[in-house]
Amino acid sequence: GVGLGVMALIVVIAVMSGFSNDLRDKILGTNSHVVVSNINQTTVENYSSILEKVLSIGGVTAAAPFIINQVMLINGDRVSGVVARGLDPEKEGAVSDLEKNMIVGSILDLKANRSSLKNRKLEEKKNRTGIILGKELSRKMGVVVGDVISMVSPVSRVTPVGLIPRMKLFKVVGVFESGMYEYDANLSFISLKSAQIFFSMKDAVSGIEVRVVDIEQAGNIATAIQ
Repeated sequence: GVGLGVMALIVVIAVMSGFSNDLRDKILGTNSHVVVSNINQTTVENYSSILEKVLSIGGVTAAAPFIINQVMLINGDRVSGVVARGLDPEKEGAVSDLEKNMIVGSILDLKANRSSLKNRKLEEKKNRTGIILGKELSRKMGVVVGDVISMVSPVSRVTPVGLIPRMKLFKVVGVFESGMYEYDANLSFISLKSAQIFFSMKDAVSGIEVRVVDIEQAGNIATAIQ
């Protein structure tokens, strides 16, 4: 009886501990350890200088700017409200596990390819801005890599004929799977430059995501950054 009780206790502790670690890794693989944002407004300007200061803090291994906003994705008669994140394709791999979670394509595919084509329409079609979708989101929208999807911003722009919602066509260049349904069904990624243009943010960003050496020290490092 004592032996069976101890065995059951060890098994339960091992299972729960493993589940907890796996869940934490999946969450931290999509989200950064620390986020630096502006308490007075929704955007951060002159983020390059702030980025350098953050990287100089002990315990910080990487940092990258990001933009986050809510949008609607449209494909035919399928519509879904999702979160769009603008990221730097070259820096994102150091602050999150997005590149590791890619099942089709790469985050570097978000970088615009330049072409020498003289026909502007063909050039725009070939170099259409890329977007990465979660596995469940791509299934829900009925799109695969290579398909074109419309993104609509709830923030309208003022024109001589009145308010018109911002809309842009994006080409699906990748699909990721984080292992968490909430992320895979509600997240999309575009390049930082594309997000700045689409959301009319000029050279500003929503914040800076930071990765630290020891997640248990994230609170102390965040205080040092502040």
